[in-house]
Amino acid sequence: MRRFVFKLRSGSYILEVDDPCVNRHDGKAKVAYRFERVTDDGQTGKDVIFDNDDVGCSPMHEPESDESVRAIIGFLSLRKGDTDAEFFDDYTPRQLKWRDEGDPEQLSLYACDPPLEDDDLRALEVDSHPAL
Repeated sequence: MRRFVFKLRSGSYILEVDDPCVNRHDGKAKVAYRFERVTDDGQTGKDVIFDNDDVGCSPMHEPESDESVRAIIGFLSLRKGDTDAEFFDDYTPRQLKWRDEGDPEQLSLYACDPPLEDDDLRALEVDSHPAL
């Protein structure tokens, strides 16, 4: 499992990415992920925005690779106009709030490949939950 901390304008967020060692129906390796906002008092697990394993990584990359993490960030940062409106049909009210009021545009900068000079994913990776 890899864990990243993103400090955005609206607060701090944790993204966990894991390889469940299972393939999807199309043969791509599944990638499990969890994206949550860290509460103002530093707690996790109380404001989970996304928690799923519906992403399939490219066969060219490992499920926990930087490339797969960037792809997940790309999906998490989609906004109105970035894709078909139907994409958001199954979003929960919390996910819609993130899309409309969170920092998806700022998060999307981390999906760049190669990463922006000061936005290297390894610099954001943590072994355990840090004191935020």
